[in-house]
Amino acid sequence: MAFELKPYDLENKRRLALTDSRIPMLKKLHSNLKFKEIIEKIGDLSLDDDNAYLHHYLGTALHKIGKDFDKALLHYEKAVECGMTDFWLYLSRAELYAQLGMIDKFKTDFQLGYGKLVDYYEITEPHIDYLRTLIWKKDAGLEKLRELNVKKDAGLKKLRRLNTGKDADIENLRSIINEMRDSPSWKLVKKFGFAKNKDSQT
Repeated sequence: MAFELKPYDLENKRRLALTDSRIPMLKKLHSNLKFKEIIEKIGDLSLDDDNAYLHHYLGTALHKIGKDFDKALLHYEKAVECGMTDFWLYLSRAELYAQLGMIDKFKTDFQLGYGKLVDYYEITEPHIDYLRTLIWKKDAGLEKLRELNVKKDAGLKKLRRLNTGKDADIENLRSIINEMRDSPSWKLVKKFGFAKNKDSQT
């Protein structure tokens, strides 16, 4: 059975808005404070468009560069109408209301946005604490790994020294063997052994 999006379901509308292919690009521009580029990309956005995030990004861009406060306000309001309820939207609109001298609306949006901000941190802070704990454990694990690596490096250095000593012993043994082969005694033994073998064959 196909899922049917209900027109009055603002949460579904908001989530659907996030699937727009332009959102990642606009989010990056917004994070980098490139508001003029946002206006270049979506400055012709119609108020009939139901994408809350497009209206939020355009409203913020117009607001931050001070180009058209009235138009910025329209896009902020459209973002709320289309289901966006993020605390930063309300706080941004509160700031704009203050700049426009709309003090009562500023107070309403500021209280609403601040309340959502507090709720957000009450929800996320326990997760942040848990994340910190995981990071501490990871750091402790890395420190232990570094200690093991130091021990391993010390062991490798010792092994290299042993190998160096072993190589020196082998070279010394080769030298002794070569000296023996070059000695008159060794030559006589070889000659005697050869004569003995020859006599045994006759």
